[in-house]
Amino acid sequence: MLEITIGATDKRILSMSNLFDKDDIIVFSMLLTYGKIRKIENEEHKKVSFAEFSPKEEYNKLVEKIANYDEIRIWYSHCDCEDLNTCYYLVNYLSNKNKIIYSCDVGNFSLGGYESN
Repeated sequence: MLEITIGATDKRILSMSNLFDKDDIIVFSMLLTYGKIRKIENEEHKKVSFAEFSPKEEYNKLVEKIANYDEIRIWYSHCDCEDLNTCYYLVNYLSNKNKIIYSCDVGNFSLGGYESN
């Protein structure tokens, strides 16, 4: 199962546990809360005060990784609008890809166990 986290901190937490294969955990964020999101996957460059990256490059990495998995779990925080926006974006993108999608609020996760929807 592919584990998608919105932030690097969540990826580190998952990587520290023995519940997940580290190669199956990726970080994905397009900073959707900042700026226009229409056709963001085609943007070559995006700069927000604290970050600079290529949405197109991030999107292509995600598409390539997703192709290898039938089941995908999205880790998000209900307290973070960026996490929620990215989760919605991912669910919308995956909705016609014939994948099984799970979501898990990082607020319900501890290294001892988790509950997935």
